[in-house]
Amino acid sequence: MGFTSDLLYGIAERLQAAEVATWRPTGSYQVGETPIVMQSMPATPDRCVTLAAYDVASPLADHCVTGVQVRCRGTRDPRVVDDLTDDVRDALHGLGAHGPVELHGIHVALVVRNSSADLGPDGNGRFETTSNFYVTAARPSALLTD
Repeated sequence: MGFTSDLLYGIAERLQAAEVATWRPTGSYQVGETPIVMQSMPATPDRCVTLAAYDVASPLADHCVTGVQVRCRGTRDPRVVDDLTDDVRDALHGLGAHGPVELHGIHVALVVRNSSADLGPDGNGRFETTSNFYVTAARPSALLTD
């Protein structure tokens, strides 16, 4: 896998280890689980976490800042998605602050939540939020040197 896939897998693994949601790379989930999926939100189940990455900056030759959008969906009760969003923040914000960590082979210096927003209800009345985390990580390149 490449850098982006490894980073998203590592974040999914971190969220599962923190018991926020369930990560199954096969995409096969059981009834009652809150799945973690990549890129797009599935129609079911109600509770779900979606991860997507985007470039932010490459301030150093061997490090980059990658944005990770974490979209959460709950039920028609807005407290459900608020609690899920809080759990995601608690599992990720400040990761690496006490020393670098490794997420699925990616050496991460720091994860911070940069912003979040309430997306309101979807077409089925289920409340959604989005949070943007900035991940500073090692990403060496043979084309750039200090």
